[in-house]
Amino acid sequence: MKLGLKFVYFLNILAALCSLFAYLSPFVDPNVTGVFSFFGLGFPMLIISHLVFLVFWLFAKPKVMLLSLAILILGYIPFKKAIGLKNDVKDQTGLSILSYNIGYTRRYLSGKDGKSKKQEFINFLRKENPDVVCLQERAHYQEGIYKELFKGYTLHPSDKIGTGIFTKLPIVNKGNIAFDTKAHNATWIDVK
Repeated sequence: MKLGLKFVYFLNILAALCSLFAYLSPFVDPNVTGVFSFFGLGFPMLIISHLVFLVFWLFAKPKVMLLSLAILILGYIPFKKAIGLKNDVKDQTGLSILSYNIGYTRRYLSGKDGKSKKQEFINFLRKENPDVVCLQERAHYQEGIYKELFKGYTLHPSDKIGTGIFTKLPIVNKGNIAFDTKAHNATWIDVK
């Protein structure tokens, strides 16, 4: 192999090692080591580089293209997950989260058409069936309306204005971060 081809082959091997680290990145906790996560960020560029190497070696030295071909085959499943190719999975399980700034809507829920607007909102919630609902601009004087809208949900925090999280799932950890004003806060929960 000529010197120029050896250098390209060295780059191909380097890209292959980086790709293997990128493929492992979803399985290694970044708190343990950030090395794999770093390479995971370059995943799309690594795939493109292997496609370029594949074409290059196809014309320069076809046997050597097997390295990039093997790396691309190994990376098919991570690639499919990262790029989101068409997936016909019908039974997907997961967490459904709805986030809503209820600030302006409060006027409609307690106005003259409040009953019909509440029913529209309840119908929307039933249709979407979220596991978790995050509300912004919650007002204490409308707690009764929230209880009506979110029957079957647990609320955190139950006594603060501002943000609120309603969940159907058991809360295992929770918190509220107060800011300098009475109306601003950040709320979080961990669910099971």
